[in-house]
Amino acid sequence: MTDAPFVSQLQGAAQALGSRFPQGAPPHFYLHFGAEYALGELFDQPPEAIPWTDLLPDFPSDPNLDGAIPTFLAGLCLGVPVLASVGNRRVAEGFGHFPALFPTALAAYLGIPNHIFLDTAASLSPEFKIGKWGMLTDFVSDFSFSPLEGLHGLLPTVCPNLSDALSQIQNAEVLNALAEYGDPPRLCTYHGTPGFQLPTAAEANRIRRDGGDFLGHDLVLHLILAHAWGCRVSALALAGIQLLPGTRSLFRREDMLETSRLCSRQLTQGLRRAIRELDEAARGYGENFLPETDADELLRESIRRSATRSSPLKAFLRPKAE
Repeated sequence: MTDAPFVSQLQGAAQALGSRFPQGAPPHFYLHFGAEYALGELFDQPPEAIPWTDLLPDFPSDPNLDGAIPTFLAGLCLGVPVLASVGNRRVAEGFGHFPALFPTALAAYLGIPNHIFLDTAASLSPEFKIGKWGMLTDFVSDFSFSPLEGLHGLLPTVCPNLSDALSQIQNAEVLNALAEYGDPPRLCTYHGTPGFQLPTAAEANRIRRDGGDFLGHDLVLHLILAHAWGCRVSALALAGIQLLPGTRSLFRREDMLETSRLCSRQLTQGLRRAIRELDEAARGYGENFLPETDADELLRESIRRSATRSSPLKAFLRPKAE
């Protein structure tokens, strides 16, 4: 796809979407939900539901692989304007990569600075039992194409550096906020592959040897796209099933989605807190309190202790009292 038609479609969708934001306020955060979660407690009031086809009438109108209709949710989260995308399309559906990447591209095109991606995936590690959250610190893509193909005229740089694709400061705040309401996420590496099939034993062993903790799909494409567009990016993976060596897994997609729904309360409460504190930081004291040289060490320490207001991580995230 060339830049021109892509820009044309994004311009039209952005104009249609902008008129439906609550109180006309542009969103500060974009939340991308790659599976079904119970989001009733995320917004202050029931959000505005906007099917994708309202913005681009020629988009595929069929339900996605999980039987859901791709929809944007626009509302306030503790007073902070938020845009969320649910029922998202997958590349495996066969419509091409633009319908799958459309919500992230639109959010970036609108200038939404903070992107948080969430998906339910297969755990390849005994450390990540079913229902356990992982915070992505790195990822690997097995896709044969780049989500940036044909978009270089829109990007701040032609060759974005993916080694810093995931925001340490945003990761730290989300991790601590989730820990306030349950078991803190552990740091992980996510391996994205095309299709929806489960790996063979040899494939799973290879991914483990390469350091992969989770096996998923399109999430890696969204991370690359959002970062290349200059957004601040964080991502969480929920273990929906476990694929361990020497075990056979009787797997249904519905079982994975049920796990997502059951684990939603910690997610929604943690996201609300993180969104509020990140928004206050952006408006009040900036985002340079966490030293880059110490961020990885602090994040690793945070997974071995309860994240409290006395945590060394919190000391960097909050302004000092005058």
